[in-house]
Amino acid sequence: MKSVVSYDWKLDFRCPVSWVLVTNSGSGGRSLDMHSAIHLGIVISGTHIGRYGNSEITLQRSEVYLTSPWEPHCTLSGSEVRQILLINLDDVTLENFFFTGQKKLAAIFAMPPEKRMQYINQTPGRELLLEKAVTLCNEPDTAEKSLRMYNLVLEFFIGLLPQISAGGASDVLQENRLRPALQTLGCKLVSVDDAAKLCNLSSSRFAVLFKSVFGMSFARYERLFRLNGARDDLRQGASLKEAAGKWSFCDKSHLARLLKKYH
Repeated sequence: MKSVVSYDWKLDFRCPVSWVLVTNSGSGGRSLDMHSAIHLGIVISGTHIGRYGNSEITLQRSEVYLTSPWEPHCTLSGSEVRQILLINLDDVTLENFFFTGQKKLAAIFAMPPEKRMQYINQTPGRELLLEKAVTLCNEPDTAEKSLRMYNLVLEFFIGLLPQISAGGASDVLQENRLRPALQTLGCKLVSVDDAAKLCNLSSSRFAVLFKSVFGMSFARYERLFRLNGARDDLRQGASLKEAAGKWSFCDKSHLARLLKKYH
């Protein structure tokens, strides 16, 4: 887990969804990937083995995986011949759509990866999503195709929410006490001590829990989060000096060295 990359899926409210049909994605060994975009992956054929946070999960044909925003993840391996429909979603646009169900949606993403995958793969709408999404992918490209794909995904998430009671959502959110610390990440450096206080945990306990869930120390995760933010600003035209100052790096040289190392 020494290398972590962040892909820019170029998603926002104007283009909240994209997808790609991945065939024979290799034997794995990729670097961990972390970004704000959500992955909804459907295993069309073969076996998929992936790492989500610090959990290794195996999925078979017609099963679905769902990544949480900024969750480190990667493909490890699987059967030699496998096909996956990878749907990418903008997290903010998805959250804003569920104006009456944001707490339940947050509860799904706050679940530990194994529990999240188990939960979504018990949903009756999974088979229907697979059938409709694959059929849509094979249709000719039209101006409405992306809108239809996004509607399919929204139907799937709407089907997930009724199975989580209001009390159940609270229980899940309390179970994952690390989420509040992640939600505070921004332009300013956040220390382990500060993050631990947000979760009402001691610094040592927080550090152990965080690494067990996300597979890396909080300090490293926090630095990568700021680095990804600086990189996105540079892509939008900011100077090295501006990005370094905004995202709390020592200077532009420090930022340049880290960008060269990780990106």
